[in-house]
Amino acid sequence: MNRLVIPTLSIISLILISGCIFQKENKDKIVFQKAMETLDDNYCDQIPSEVDLDKGSLMVKEIIKTDDGRLIVSFSKERCYRYIAESKNDTSICVKIPPHANIINVCILEVAKFNNNIEACNDFEGMDKQTYKDICYSDLAKIRNDSNLCDNIITNESILSKFTCLQQFKED
Repeated sequence: MNRLVIPTLSIISLILISGCIFQKENKDKIVFQKAMETLDDNYCDQIPSEVDLDKGSLMVKEIIKTDDGRLIVSFSKERCYRYIAESKNDTSICVKIPPHANIINVCILEVAKFNNNIEACNDFEGMDKQTYKDICYSDLAKIRNDSNLCDNIITNESILSKFTCLQQFKED
């Protein structure tokens, strides 16, 4: 009899924990979707960070398609801010991403590319500021089919150089 009690209690505990995790993930998804519907970044604060394991975020891996056709694969604070920043063409929303996530500049770059916004190339911050700025000009040069934007590139590394940017306009 005692041999059955411990395994049975373990199974019951797992079921209860799984139910709590599912409810938390479902709540995060609902809040995320509310943020997407209203484009209100205040909802983003209610969602756990991708890197904040203390809050028990397990990252829901479910794909949803937004009204504008973008696919969201996880419901996190970072993705919430990034989606709203892109939708509003507002890089100031990116700086609300927790700094430990190290994706503020990625958010700004995505806002620039998604909205074809050349001004956003000046909004990067931190040690990688110039690298992201050069990537931004190179990506927008390709998007706009404007080789003149390559003139703004300062970095001389092989994959970020002005020469590399201009190569995308060479005819085969």
